[in-house]
Amino acid sequence: RPQPPLIQLSALREYYFGGLEGDSGNAVITRTIRQFGVAAAFRAWRGSERFAGLVRSIREADPTHQAEDLPDLIARAHQAFTQVIAQSPDNSDILVVSHGMLLSALIYQLAPEDLPFMLLKNTSVTRVDITEKQWQVRGVNLTRERDILALRGSATSTAPDAASDQSPK
Repeated sequence: RPQPPLIQLSALREYYFGGLEGDSGNAVITRTIRQFGVAAAFRAWRGSERFAGLVRSIREADPTHQAEDLPDLIARAHQAFTQVIAQSPDNSDILVVSHGMLLSALIYQLAPEDLPFMLLKNTSVTRVDITEKQWQVRGVNLTRERDILALRGSATSTAPDAASDQSPK
């Protein structure tokens, strides 16, 4: 079997934290809580809009005001996955390796209710099936081998259809 091509896309890079680049996730969360208070941080990070609230609070906590905003992150995720699909043979399986915030932005567009509260675990697997006009989230944040293998050949959805145009916004 021939080795599949490796394609690197700069659009698949991690979220840009601006002046918070290099800080640990815990340090970013702590800074956000210190700046806005526990109650405000909790309100921003709960409910179906928690991902948007998280991105907004990180951007607002960035002392340089350069952290990526949600519309830019979503546009970049859409551009990256559109490019991946355009460069891939029809009906092929594609492995995309990227970072948690970017992949979370994709899930947030397709099935926000499936996005885990603490975002995606490192090395987790998320499966999105794409047909001509439909993007279907089939598994999110999977880390156990049996859960990942259970996705093989199964055509049932774990999330409702995506947005009305069936592609990321």
